[in-house]
Amino acid sequence: MRFFPPCFRRAGSLTAGFLIGLAMVASVFAMTAADPGEWQSVWMLGATVTLALGLALQVVVTRRPRRPLTTGAKHGTVLRPIHGLQHQH
Repeated sequence: MRFFPPCFRRAGSLTAGFLIGLAMVASVFAMTAADPGEWQSVWMLGATVTLALGLALQVVVTRRPRRPLTTGAKHGTVLRPIHGLQHQH
């Protein structure tokens, strides 16, 4: 999976926060203003799906790489740790 620039991460985090807040507002609306019956169930289902999408987006945006990558000073090479050369205790 690709890593996005910081501006996309901020926009994704903003969108995730908006979706989470929208899910809260929709669930409150469903409990107070919607007609009891099938529409109330539809509002609650929509709020649950919106909350799940917002949380999933937040997890994707804020996750860290599996292992840190360091760039070399010369030629922009990428250095990865060698797993076979560790100290024995």
